[in-house]
Amino acid sequence: MKINLDIKISKRNLIVIICFGVIALAAGGYYFYWTRTPEYSLKQIQEAVKTHDIEKFKQHVDIDSVLSHAIDDVLIGSMDASDGNKENNVLVKGIVKLAKPILLEAAKSAVIDYVENGDVKNNETVKKKTNSDTNALAENELGKKFKTDFFHNLEFAKIGSTKKDGKIATVGIEFLNKEMNQTFVLNIKMRGLSDGSWQIIEVVNLKDFFDDIDKAQRAYYTQPPSEIKAAQIEDQEIKDTISHIIYPKVVIADNQEAQDKINQTIMEEVNKRVEQGKKIAEIKKSDKVSYYLKMKYKLHLNDGKLLSLTFDDSSYTGGAHGMFGRTGMTIDMATGKVLNWDDLYGAIDKEQKSKINQSISTQVEERKIVIFKPFKGIGNHLNFYMSENRKPVVLFQPYAIAPFSSGILEFEINMKD
Repeated sequence: MKINLDIKISKRNLIVIICFGVIALAAGGYYFYWTRTPEYSLKQIQEAVKTHDIEKFKQHVDIDSVLSHAIDDVLIGSMDASDGNKENNVLVKGIVKLAKPILLEAAKSAVIDYVENGDVKNNETVKKKTNSDTNALAENELGKKFKTDFFHNLEFAKIGSTKKDGKIATVGIEFLNKEMNQTFVLNIKMRGLSDGSWQIIEVVNLKDFFDDIDKAQRAYYTQPPSEIKAAQIEDQEIKDTISHIIYPKVVIADNQEAQDKINQTIMEEVNKRVEQGKKIAEIKKSDKVSYYLKMKYKLHLNDGKLLSLTFDDSSYTGGAHGMFGRTGMTIDMATGKVLNWDDLYGAIDKEQKSKINQSISTQVEERKIVIFKPFKGIGNHLNFYMSENRKPVVLFQPYAIAPFSSGILEFEINMKD
């Protein structure tokens, strides 16, 4: 009886062992399979960045291939799709192609610096090589696309769909824009290597990825927030014998980083006037004329999403009369970024120029404003602010399009028409 019991226990143990063996083999097999998937290689890239392991990063990312495709797609591809001046596009495309090796070296250096150090250093060698008019123009075009703050609100969400075709795989990586609460997909192409690992060789939809975010961002900015969360504004004053400057200090209760960035930007504007006041004071030492410099501000929009204001300057430094001007500034309150026209309404192309020029011409006639004739229209850079009803107001300084007697001219533009 005892012997039979021992046999039964042994059989039971054998069954348990076999079960665990099967599980272990399955787990081992799955791990072997998992380590040879594109998803596993992406995890290794993530780990390489965290641990600053550049060799592991290079194993799973063909840096030269990725950056070469990126320069072609984002710069040259954008020009092919542009409605702008075709001759200028051809010229810039030629410049980009000539400067591509230097741009590629600079971008590669930046990527390696970031992986190794968690930051991008100033590479003096590359800087010297790019210090020519041709390369500077190409770098400027590249800079328009790869904005330094572009990824500020993006965070990794998840690895989405994977499509394999032999040794080539396309993987969708989902990123969440925290400010807009919207997901965007970056599609990357990977190739299988002989050791079973995978390596990124191209970002397939880089231009579309940027364009989709830009388009969504513009729609987000031009819509009012669901809940008004105005920042607190405190008047600050600088006054001496020459200057009298009143400027705002912005207080955002739940976003110290954006608050500091906004106030730093405002102080940069203030300091320009302070320095100008010092120069005027030096001139006044040997002159009895009553020179002065004044600055004040006006708040137009403060809803928790956008902060828009104008700075009014007036000064007298000699001559028949003093001078005055107005500068608009619109800021993303979540990031502290100063927004230009492109951020809100896209590039100023021929269609936009025609629309804005027509609106200004109509208002000039309706308001019977005296301007220089003929009206030559707007340029590629606009001085503007956002009104309380979230429409852009374009500003022109005295003498820009009209005589001094017409003063500072403002034209509200309806961009939805």
